[in-house]
Amino acid sequence: MRALVKSGLELGAIICGFASPDTVGRVMSALELGAVALGALPEPEVRLGRIVQRAEASLTSAAAHEFSRLGEADQESIAQVLRARIDDSDAAELLVAAFTGEEAFSAAFQDPERFPDTADLTDDEQGYLRALVGVVHSSVEALSLSGDHLGPVVQAAFKELRSHQLSAQDVRTMVTQEFANRNSIASHVVVGDRPRPARGFVRRDASDELKVRLDDGHEKLHVLSGLRGTGKSQIAAAVSADCVAAGWSFVAWVNASSPESIRAELRAISVLLGLVTASDDEDVALAAMRVWINDGSAADRLLVFDDVENLRDVEKWLPLEAGPHIVVTTVLAEADPAHTVNVGVLPLPEAIDYLLGATRSQDRAGAQAVAEALGCLPLALAQASSTMQQSGFDFDRYLAALESRLLVDVLEPETTGYTRSVWAALSMSIDSALDGLRRNPARASAGQRVLSVLSLSPERGVPREWLSASGEDEFETSLATGALITSSVLGARVGGSDVTMHRLIARVVRERMSTAGTADDAVGASIAQITRQVRTSLARPDRADRAAARRIILHLTDVAREPELHTLARDPRFLELASGVSVAAQRIREPAAVATMAPFMHLLETEFGRSNMRYVRLAESVANAQSVLGDFDDAIRTFEELLQQTLADHGPASEMGVKHLIMLAHALGDSGDGEGARRLYDEALLVADQLPGGATPLKRAASSARAMLMSDDDADVLAGMEAALNEANAELGPNAERTLILRNNLAETCLRTGDTDRAVRLLDTNLRVRRAKHGDAHPATVVTISNMVNAMVEDGRPDEARLLGDKAYEDAKTELGEDHTDLLTLRHNMSRARTAAGDHIGAARMLRQLVEARSRVLGATHPDTLASRHNLVNTYLTVGNTKRAERELPDLLADTKARFGPDHNEARNVQELAQMLAASGGDARHLDSFDA
Repeated sequence: MRALVKSGLELGAIICGFASPDTVGRVMSALELGAVALGALPEPEVRLGRIVQRAEASLTSAAAHEFSRLGEADQESIAQVLRARIDDSDAAELLVAAFTGEEAFSAAFQDPERFPDTADLTDDEQGYLRALVGVVHSSVEALSLSGDHLGPVVQAAFKELRSHQLSAQDVRTMVTQEFANRNSIASHVVVGDRPRPARGFVRRDASDELKVRLDDGHEKLHVLSGLRGTGKSQIAAAVSADCVAAGWSFVAWVNASSPESIRAELRAISVLLGLVTASDDEDVALAAMRVWINDGSAADRLLVFDDVENLRDVEKWLPLEAGPHIVVTTVLAEADPAHTVNVGVLPLPEAIDYLLGATRSQDRAGAQAVAEALGCLPLALAQASSTMQQSGFDFDRYLAALESRLLVDVLEPETTGYTRSVWAALSMSIDSALDGLRRNPARASAGQRVLSVLSLSPERGVPREWLSASGEDEFETSLATGALITSSVLGARVGGSDVTMHRLIARVVRERMSTAGTADDAVGASIAQITRQVRTSLARPDRADRAAARRIILHLTDVAREPELHTLARDPRFLELASGVSVAAQRIREPAAVATMAPFMHLLETEFGRSNMRYVRLAESVANAQSVLGDFDDAIRTFEELLQQTLADHGPASEMGVKHLIMLAHALGDSGDGEGARRLYDEALLVADQLPGGATPLKRAASSARAMLMSDDDADVLAGMEAALNEANAELGPNAERTLILRNNLAETCLRTGDTDRAVRLLDTNLRVRRAKHGDAHPATVVTISNMVNAMVEDGRPDEARLLGDKAYEDAKTELGEDHTDLLTLRHNMSRARTAAGDHIGAARMLRQLVEARSRVLGATHPDTLASRHNLVNTYLTVGNTKRAERELPDLLADTKARFGPDHNEARNVQELAQMLAASGGDARHLDSFDA
């Protein structure tokens, strides 16, 4: 009963937030109201709990006096009837009825034409149903009176929906965020890895100007613009620290040097805020952040985007009206002057005061001479003061050393925009820091290696543990890193483990290595560092560290993107490593990460050519990932290019050619072009027969895949697949990967031919092997369980299938993420188990969520998404919900025809649903043709 009343309250929460019924028509096509509320109310919520308790008490009292003849089982049965109707009624219709009044609201659930089972209820049961509906409506009214509670939250959500065309997921996450803020998040949130203050940092006019802007609150966007080395990040970090000290409710720092970095860090912030869970898809998390940024709930919020290289990368995160303060640091001078705080070099008096304070000297004339020599650039002044402190130089001796350094080759001002003295000062600070390590040769060597590696790393830096693991002596490497941070040559971030190097210092280090002839050694050390992480995280697919794998790929793609790191990005060893990482990440089924490596295809092609296996392996991995994610056009194009190159290199008959024919056929089949896939499988079999030994493994793959297209004689297919499986058992063993694949394919064929019991037994054998090899949360195990759930349904064992699928999903969702493509397939088969068990309401609920997830991850017209959409409409028709079927069918039919063609079986199947709808009295006239 609690669940029933809670469903009514959730629906009411949405209802109470609407301004007028006519608004509904404009948004209902984009929103499943009940689903939004159902996912948006975390338990327990104290006030909602009290309302539910009052409603239950009222209903219990009514039942005691009026319905005592009904037992608990009968009452629960009626509750289930109403629960089903709330879940599957047209939400817009219920909304209008609720505004009209209790009578109309009650009639929406008791219409005998829509709910013929109402006529079978006894008078007592009819009365109890009316009482239930009345309590739900009363609870909605009570909830609407709580003006500081759900109503304003949901109203704001729909305001956003109307104004900005946000999705149902956006609204859901907005409501979720409001509850999270009220019930589970501390009043002060500080997140992100902002830089630690530089030694001797002093406040500047730009700092004060930014603080005044924040306090004023009128403008929300503040752009700190200036050359590198002027201290933009330090100013932003200092003001952020002021906001933290002042008790601001939210202060966050985002390393924004690339779109990928922005997305990754905002996703992490979204999880920390409680807007989403760690397993939610990135797009869901980012949608939640957009809503949160625009909700106007608190003025004392600050979000810093540091080191923005393209202002378009942050445009979408700027608040439309009310929202947090956004601070952007950039070298660009493109922002609106009204939003810009120009950050230049220090005024000479401030530069002098800085040097005097940092060195604890009284020599004002000497400080002025050094400041003028360095152009008052804050980075150069900081490095000069650090050098003087470590070397014991006074200003005169420092100037003398600087002059002598100018006689050595340094970067020229006309090519860099900085004076020779600045470059000399940075170089001297590096020497000074290394001098402090030379008393310990092992530590000095480690320090030099750390500098080399970081100079070839993205500006986001690298995790400190990567540096420690990169040296022969982890302890000395750790101490050397700490000493370099203390000397200000390296930077560290507050609250994070990443170690950074300023780009100007990195440029000096690279120039010094080039002059000394050690650049190649540094490249080798950088590659060795990444290789160690790959071996640690990806060497064993069954024990892979997925988070580490994603960080490695992010590091690789950042290197490839930064022009200053082209020496590393174009090194053959680095490119070979990237190729290997793409294959390893594909093996652990991380398609989203692998797909981001597409830019490496150009680098590998330029360096090695398309015939090189490094290029081939990476292109295969990327194209496979694109196919999994529904990007079929790019995947098919890449496979076609690979096939053409293979034919040019090896002629019409080669094992590589057969392999690429099969890969292209797979992609065509996944895209819905079954006929094209079948032709390529046939071609692959013909070519394989011409090869020495018949290319047996490839023939098995092509034969099995072709058989899955269901175009051959069943008896011949079974015989061929059994022979292939027996051969693999004998040659490779029963637990080999190829054997497992063939056994799975044989099980699928047994299902098609009706031998469901054998299919279950074959899959059970595979499942035992998968669990022993990989554990329960591995994608290969999930795929096997998904297939077994499907087989059990076909074998008439839906309850067992449901238990198996539910447990597998719970076991794997944290490790893989709820939107992992293999878990989406499992959820599809779990919905089939619910349907087969008679739980149509549960199936519809699961399918609605699945359609949303698959549309987001794969696209609305991906074949897998279309399959789930088809099943959802079929479920609506099964339970008599013709209105929802009418709403979904036109788009489903159009998308299916567009994907497969009007004469394809899939299109005909959808047309059959339209015929069912017409036969049930639904309006199918707007669906163009239903003739088979």
